[in-house]
Amino acid sequence: LAVLMSTRYDQLKDHFNKAGQGHCLRFAEGLDATERTRLVSDLEGVDLQRMTRMAREAQQPPARRNPQELKPHPYTVQRDADHFTKWEARGLEEIAAGHVAVLLLAGGQGTRLGVSAPKGMYDIGLPSHKSLFVLEAERLLRVQTLAARHTNKESVCVPWYIMTSDATADPTREFFKEHQYFGLQPTQVAFFSQGQLPCLTLDGYIMMETKSKVSRAPDGNGGVYEALNKSGALDEMERRNIKYVHVFGVDNALVKVADPVFIGFCVEQGKECGAKVVSKGYPEEAIGLFCLRNGVPEIVEYSELDKTMAEERNEKGDLIFNAGNIANHFFTVEFLRRIAITDFDKLPYHVAKKRIPCVGDDGVTRTPTEVNGSKLELFIFDAFSLCDGLSLLMIDREEEFAPVKNKPGSPIDSPDTARALVSAFARRCICAAGGVVEGDGLCEISPLISLVGEDLQSIVHGKTFH
Repeated sequence: LAVLMSTRYDQLKDHFNKAGQGHCLRFAEGLDATERTRLVSDLEGVDLQRMTRMAREAQQPPARRNPQELKPHPYTVQRDADHFTKWEARGLEEIAAGHVAVLLLAGGQGTRLGVSAPKGMYDIGLPSHKSLFVLEAERLLRVQTLAARHTNKESVCVPWYIMTSDATADPTREFFKEHQYFGLQPTQVAFFSQGQLPCLTLDGYIMMETKSKVSRAPDGNGGVYEALNKSGALDEMERRNIKYVHVFGVDNALVKVADPVFIGFCVEQGKECGAKVVSKGYPEEAIGLFCLRNGVPEIVEYSELDKTMAEERNEKGDLIFNAGNIANHFFTVEFLRRIAITDFDKLPYHVAKKRIPCVGDDGVTRTPTEVNGSKLELFIFDAFSLCDGLSLLMIDREEEFAPVKNKPGSPIDSPDTARALVSAFARRCICAAGGVVEGDGLCEISPLISLVGEDLQSIVHGKTFH
């Protein structure tokens, strides 16, 4: 064993020296056998070829791109569509046939909300005190019921894949077990973790957190493609004959899980990818926009548009560049596999300069007072530029978009604003079904009873709720 470890160490040292990253082993000679083994194992997990590319991209300033190359991406407005019923039926049929899975991006902690637990465990303050995970699970249960009823099946089961991070993996699994998977079958829920990438110094060298441990950070939601492949989830999807995957973030309190209308729309369009979008509220709203750059789909930051382009409106008064990204996507399994295996290295890295704890020359780990390094991550939407076709469905944000990102009391995207949006939607559903809601109190409808007002009339018609 000692000879084998010595050989591994020597080979590793040679590879890292040739790559210009030999400093990663500068403390190795002074480590005991256990620590040196830990160091070797950690460094063997570093892809030096990828690190070279990452270092190059981290040191390059963002390219200045011509905004005049951008055109608005076309989209279909759901509320104006003549094929709504057709899309819904097609979606329910695909779900019932076992062709659909859902994928939840749940790697984030609730740090900005003031808690350290996974964001999905957060209670936004509804009367039921259901967490985001519970709301999403119950919506999936309801969709299964509707799909079974639509196709006269006894039952329908939609696989639910949940991507966690190192920080959220164990608490998320325990939360699901503790609550008996919220009524879902344990076998239909699969967890896998996103990857991590080494942090880099400002001049492109791998950072060491300790003498024997590389400093790493989560690789972003764009790491989902590689994580699906490495975890075996992609192979499992193909064994299950899953053809389509609905992907969404954990922090939307109004998300329609496995939305039959959206799935049916995307399947009918026959494209590899789809996305739900919302109308931009005002020209300066900080939301990514779906555009075409020289005919290729791309999401750009609002700041990339010049003022004239950002404020331009059509004859209806809508902004020309109007399709806001809400991280709610549709992919074919075939596309996911192609990105994961063939085209993954084509995705660009995005750089964030941070204060990153690292080991100093004296062997002590400290957190600096100033920015000292870069964390690199991948974005899931960058793969859209590699797809053969992208279909966008414009939805009403008041009915489907209630982000939970900022701490309580914040004027936007907070638990308070999300709670108000969920309550207002429930109130509208009750009134549309013939009920009356009096007072300004919170209103909530269990997803197990109704998702968008279906089946409510027999329950609320002619009744008044206080």
